[in-house]
Order: sequence, then structure tokens, then C-alpha cells
Amino acid sequence: MLTLKYFVTNSVTLEMNMNSSRWVGLSIGTLFLIGTLILFGSTVHASWYKIPIEAVNGIAFTLSFGLGLNHLFAYISAFITLAALFYLGYAIGYRIHQKLK
Repeated sequence: MLTLKYFVTNSVTLEMNMNSSRWVGLSIGTLFLIGTLILFGSTVHASWYKIPIEAVNGIAFTLSFGLGLNHLFAYISAFITLAALFYLGYAIGYRIHQKLK
């Protein structure tokens, strides 16, 4: 019985530490994503809620016009680029929080 209690207590403590690093990673990833959307979407004079659409359109236009991609592949690549930037922010935030603990 004592072993089970020790395992459950240590496992809950470990899970809480992992969750805090994940939350920091998610928040940094979200800040990266919001920053990217504002960077690419704020160049047009539109309402604030249209900024994400304008950012995706801007990235897709750059890939389509600059690299000559088909418009379908350009939009898919734009979404993959945004997802990769979010993951980059998540990984950086997660690693920094792990190092500072």
C-alpha cells in the first residue's frame, strides 16, 4: 500500500511539472502565432478580425507569386508555415521553462 501511495504521489507531482512547461510552451507558441499574424496581416487597412485571413492570403501570395506554386499548394503551405511557427514558439517556450526550473 505504501508503494502505491508513493508512486501515485510522485506521478502526480511529475505530471504537474510537465503541465506547467506545456502551458508555458503553449502561451509562447500562441504569442509567436499572434505576432506572425499581426506582422503579415496589419499591412492592409481592414478590421482587426480580418487580420488572420489577410496574413494567410499574404503568405500564400508570396509563395504563389514568388515561387510559382499553384494556389492550392500555396494556401496549404501557408497553413503549414503558420503551424510550424506555432510549434517553434511552443518548443522554445517549453525548453526555456525546462531549463529555468
